[in-house]
Amino acid sequence: MTPANVTVNPNKTSLLAQYTVAFNVGAGGALTAGSTIAIAFPSGTTLGSAVSGTPGNTTVEGTAASSVSVSGQEVTVTVPSGVSVSNNGSVSVVFANAANMIANPSTAGTSYQTTVKTSVEPSAVNSNTYSIFETSTVTQATVTPNPTSSGNLSQYTIAFDVGDNGALALGSDSIVITFPSGTTLGSAVQNTPGNTTINGTPATSVSVSGLQVTITTPVAIENNGSVSVVFANAPDMITNPTTAGSNKTVAVSTSQEPTSISSDTYTITSSGTFVTTANVSVDPDTVSRTASYTIQFYVGANGALLAGDQITVAFPEATTVPGSIGTGSIQVNTVVCTAAPQISGDTVTLYTPRSIDVNGEVSVVFLPDAGIVNPSVAAEGYTLDVSTNIEPSAITSNSYSIYNEDGSLPVELAYFAACGERGGIALRWRTESETNNLRWVLERSTEPEGPYEVIACPRGQGSTPQPTDYLFQDRDVKPDQVYFYRLADQDFDGTLTYHEIVSASAVFPKAYRLRQNYPNPFNPATTIEYDLPRAGSVLLEIYNMAGQKVRTLVDKRQEAAFYSVLWDSRDEAGREVGSGVYIYHLVVRDSDGGGGFRAVKRMVMVR
Repeated sequence: MTPANVTVNPNKTSLLAQYTVAFNVGAGGALTAGSTIAIAFPSGTTLGSAVSGTPGNTTVEGTAASSVSVSGQEVTVTVPSGVSVSNNGSVSVVFANAANMIANPSTAGTSYQTTVKTSVEPSAVNSNTYSIFETSTVTQATVTPNPTSSGNLSQYTIAFDVGDNGALALGSDSIVITFPSGTTLGSAVQNTPGNTTINGTPATSVSVSGLQVTITTPVAIENNGSVSVVFANAPDMITNPTTAGSNKTVAVSTSQEPTSISSDTYTITSSGTFVTTANVSVDPDTVSRTASYTIQFYVGANGALLAGDQITVAFPEATTVPGSIGTGSIQVNTVVCTAAPQISGDTVTLYTPRSIDVNGEVSVVFLPDAGIVNPSVAAEGYTLDVSTNIEPSAITSNSYSIYNEDGSLPVELAYFAACGERGGIALRWRTESETNNLRWVLERSTEPEGPYEVIACPRGQGSTPQPTDYLFQDRDVKPDQVYFYRLADQDFDGTLTYHEIVSASAVFPKAYRLRQNYPNPFNPATTIEYDLPRAGSVLLEIYNMAGQKVRTLVDKRQEAAFYSVLWDSRDEAGREVGSGVYIYHLVVRDSDGGGGFRAVKRMVMVR
């Protein structure tokens, strides 16, 4: 038979893992039901009681085994009924990742092997080698709920880094987040996975068990990579605890780093409740037309309305609101409003014809005979504000679009997103088409209401029917600061059309860290990375095993950030060094006198 290929997932020390052992039998090695396959695992591998006690956890060519026995480190699997392997045929034995099955060795290594034999070919054959890596953990996450008010639906942004051996594969690995007691996980968390994004990419699979959310990764994450998980503020998503407090935490782990790490604390305030962000639909949605407006939202945990209470809708300035609206032209939850509304400029205050329970859904419909006229300029990014007399803080709606008569937009924006990353914020947007688009104006503020300053003006595509992707990376950011971004397209006449506002925080180190160089072993160059949670004087030096200094790579003051330094395997004089083990030594002295950091790691140069 051929040497087996062994795949271990996760391949980290001491963890329960799925083992897949795949090989080809020889020219006379055909297997039939009742034949046996014996696999001997290396010393240090733990074979739990379920390996033999629950044979269905093991499959041969996808069929559950009916008999599995264990003797020392050797597992013997009987080929189940219905499975046959022809001469020279391939066979795959899979041991499931399940309780009391197979646990990886506690010692990392790159030369682990199994041996495989069958009842037909009884000479044991060594497998190809496989690696077991040290188990790492995710970093402590930062959690940003928005809004922070108790009992309200909220957007949650959870940012962290995976560890040295924490890389996540697209579609097969997962991120697990456990929310604190009192948090309500609505049905849409699981049923509408696209409401959750990882590094800006919508999830395709999300499951919920109690307060635990498991997200299948829709993107690949590298070792030490930054992760930003965003749960949208949408109906039936996540509701803040009803009890205020400053000590809330979530726990974060992954399928590759299963140790749960508690986040930094975050605060839930008790400053009242708010209506949720409204969804707006307009019919017809073309310029300068009298239209019907449907505005849907939820009142908050303390936002119950009685008949006669007020709902206030502030339309955008470009919308024409008549000086008076007759009774019978507005409905709330399909019931006609019989009291005439109050109108002030673009703002309409109506009186609810029926009561609405706490957290209740509200649908306000302005019928066409209300006389609301759409803006005369086609654009995306129109919004309106909604509040009630019980929850008077106005909440801005999701954006909606008004089109030209031919259905076109000057710029058809597919999305605009901000995502915190290592030491900065990535802003991505995509257009489906552009018409007379001279340039973009990207503005930033530290408050949602402004003031905003221009930070970039990327060139537009003029007129094109083709999709275009844009990326801007904002590196001029500070730790623990939320930034708000506003995007506008500017046509050749100078007209600016603003789109939705997005927000994000950059990901900065939470602790000092000296990372393992990569590649290792290396020739001729390797990269050394380290993390500074605050500013300080940094000294990074290379030594040989005799304790002699070979090279100083860094000797200066640096700000809090993630850093990467390349060593080209040359000494201070520019000469190439020889093969061998080298030490790299990091010393940091805090600028604020808060202490320092010192760490040493080894690396191997091979000529």
